[in-house]
Amino acid sequence: MSYFNDPIEFRQPVTFTGDAAAAGAIIQYASKAFLLASITAGTLTFTNGTDIPANAIIHGAYIKTTTAPTFGGTTTGLNAKIGTAADDDGYGQAISIASTAGIKIPEPGARRGVINTTQDVVVAFTATGGAASLAEVTAGAGTVYIAYSLAPV
Repeated sequence: MSYFNDPIEFRQPVTFTGDAAAAGAIIQYASKAFLLASITAGTLTFTNGTDIPANAIIHGAYIKTTTAPTFGGTTTGLNAKIGTAADDDGYGQAISIASTAGIKIPEPGARRGVINTTQDVVVAFTATGGAASLAEVTAGAGTVYIAYSLAPV
């Protein structure tokens, strides 16, 4: 076995074999951008087997807002949670994505670390404050990131 303590730069795709690949130890990220239309529709979906691999183990999720949401009417805030149709906060509990742009990391949900065999990962947007309505969100954009690894086969 060889050990390297020097940084290595890869300029082409790399395939790992042996213990690291067998253990599924490599964390990968799936990302999907959202715009105002996604927010007002109420959901953003990562399709299982297309946007994320089938049988992936979801380790966590976070949201990076690039355009802070703004509001009209009586709506004053916007939350997002990350889960599935059966458990809407299974990977990330509700977190405010309003105010300033930047990274928002939700508290983990009960499905974190579970093999996701068949379910899509769904990001649900919810307006808060006053007579809250997603129709009163006037701006907002960002990207949702899902951290996963593949189970050993």
